[in-house]
Parts: sequence; structure tokens; C-alpha cells
Amino acid sequence: MEYFGEQYWEALTLLTEAVWEAIGQVIIKGREVMQWFKQATRVVCKFKTGKNNTIIWTTPNGFRVVQHRVLANDEIIRTNLGDTVRLSTTMRIDTDDIDKRGHATSIAPNFIHALDACCLQNTVNRLPHVSLAMIHDSYGTHADDTAEMARVLREEFVKVYEQNDVISNWISEQSEKSQKEIPERPLKGNLDLQGILQSEFFFS
Repeated sequence: MEYFGEQYWEALTLLTEAVWEAIGQVIIKGREVMQWFKQATRVVCKFKTGKNNTIIWTTPNGFRVVQHRVLANDEIIRTNLGDTVRLSTTMRIDTDDIDKRGHATSIAPNFIHALDACCLQNTVNRLPHVSLAMIHDSYGTHADDTAEMARVLREEFVKVYEQNDVISNWISEQSEKSQKEIPERPLKGNLDLQGILQSEFFFS
């Protein structure tokens, strides 16, 4: 922050725009899928009523993911301490009303995080004899076991995406009415999944 001084937020905005543009140029299908998920989720939310405010799907290894997004009201709580001090704080009070915008902006990252977690879980299950330290999608082990872990995590990643059509699976778990209106999914790209097995920089 000190480097940019008063222009910190301006610099941050420019950097964010540059990174986002670069992602769109390099990870073309990724951006397409993100945009598609936003559109599809808006359709799914359209058919949810009452307290039905979650979007649910299952990862390839059977983990049930529940995305919960509801609208909230802010309530100000005022407190007097003695005769002179007055404090106030704001409490967020959830309602039962679905937050359609919140669902649409959350779905792509949560979908990817869930798949990353699936790959990590599968990797751990393949390596019961190895000491592991895992956080979300970060893998750690002792130096002696690094090569084996690197090989196995690549194998499990490839298996997940070769053996599962993860987007079709997500669609199939939404309501029948939603499925009829969800826009056509993006076409698959030409990534050779088998090439990941030899990719030196697939994971660091």
C-alpha cells in the first residue's frame, strides 16, 4: 500500500482489470464456463420458492455440496454504557428469501472448489502410507514422498475429469423445470487430459 500511496485503490483496480483480461485471453474455456454457470444459476433460482433457497450438487466422489445464499436485513443495535458512552453495532439478520445474485456470483468458484476438494480427497485415499498436510487444494508432504504425491494427484485429477461429465451431472441435479430452461452448455475445449500426467508445472 505504501508504494502507491493515495493511488493504491486506483492501482488495484487497474491491476485487477489487467489480470481479468489476461485470464480471458489465456483460460478461454474457463471464462466461458464461469459465465455459463452464472446464467444457469439465475434460471435455477427462478424456480425456487419459499424456504427453498439452496443449490445442491454432488461431487464425483459422492460429497453433497449445499450452497446457501439468502437475503439479509441489517439491524442496528444501540447500547448505552453509563450516562455518556453510546455504542452501536450492526447485526445481519438472515431471511428465508433466496439471494439470486449471491448464488450467481458464488456458483462458479464454489463448483471449482468442490472439484478441487474431490481431487484432494481422492489423492489422500490413495496414499494412506504417506504423511500429508492438506488445506483446501494445497498439498504437502515430506520431501521423500513428494514425487509419489505429485504423480498420484495428477492421476486422480485426470480420473475425475475423464470419468465424469461434471457439468452435465450438475445440470441433472437441478429441478426438471430448470433443466428445460438452462442455456446450452459451452462446448468442450481440446485439452488433452493425459498430458497432465507429464505436466511439470500442473501443480506447485
